[in-house]
Amino acid sequence: MAREYFKNEPDETTPLEGERFNGFFNGEESLEKLAVGDIECKNLFTGLVKGVDIASNTGAESTSPTSATSDFIPVDMSNSRITISGMTSEIADFIAAYNSNKQFLGRTGGSHTASRTLKADSFTSGTPQGTGDIAYLRVKMYLSSGDTATIDVIDNLQIQLEYGNDATPYAEHKEFDSRAYLLWRNLAPTSEFAGQQVSLSDNIRNYKYYEIIYKIYSNSNYHKSTGKIPTLNNTLLSNSHIYNERRYVKISTETEISFENAVRYSSYGSSSTTTANTLLIPVEILAYK
Repeated sequence: MAREYFKNEPDETTPLEGERFNGFFNGEESLEKLAVGDIECKNLFTGLVKGVDIASNTGAESTSPTSATSDFIPVDMSNSRITISGMTSEIADFIAAYNSNKQFLGRTGGSHTASRTLKADSFTSGTPQGTGDIAYLRVKMYLSSGDTATIDVIDNLQIQLEYGNDATPYAEHKEFDSRAYLLWRNLAPTSEFAGQQVSLSDNIRNYKYYEIIYKIYSNSNYHKSTGKIPTLNNTLLSNSHIYNERRYVKISTETEISFENAVRYSSYGSSSTTTANTLLIPVEILAYK
């Protein structure tokens, strides 16, 4: 079973620090091109709790049998818009904003709409109880004058809170596990690490992404990273700053990864040679759920 990393553990179990950048897979495509909307954690909405109320003027929490309110939902609205969808016009709603200390910054106006798009200046109602950037949102749904439904109408809603200007198909909220798990460590990294196949401590298919930390002997022995690579893809190690060297990495089986001999280019687009005495030495393989 793979070990979880903890920052306060001794050197032999602490992840190596070094330059990190987005890796490459399938030859040319960058990890940055993966659509955020395709991953399971796109829905930030954690649910409503019946009987929990927040004051429209101060954002203070209380109780009410005709209200249902979410917990504090962490967000970053510094350069982003957020769309909430899946609500109903049968009862009213508003969204409140809070700073990093969970102090009320303002709220949206009350509405009876199924969806709305929010930006940093959308929270103009109420009396701010603090200052600073928006760090949390809370969603409140409640019965207002003239509403004929009951608060139980929320039981059948599929509410989604997501980054962007448009609502996308509903996906269940799932907590994202950002912990790194150690699948393999090179205990004696040397420049003779060529064409080797290594055994992993766990099935790599149990994880969504893997990452390879590697050492570059040509530049003060500093470390680089492939970034997070989907576990369905092979990858490569790169030392393009110095020797234009590449080392291809393949997932051989669910518990084995092979490192091919490095290919060294004398310059971009020119002839290449294969070398076993490579400068790209894999040091660790990490995985993420």
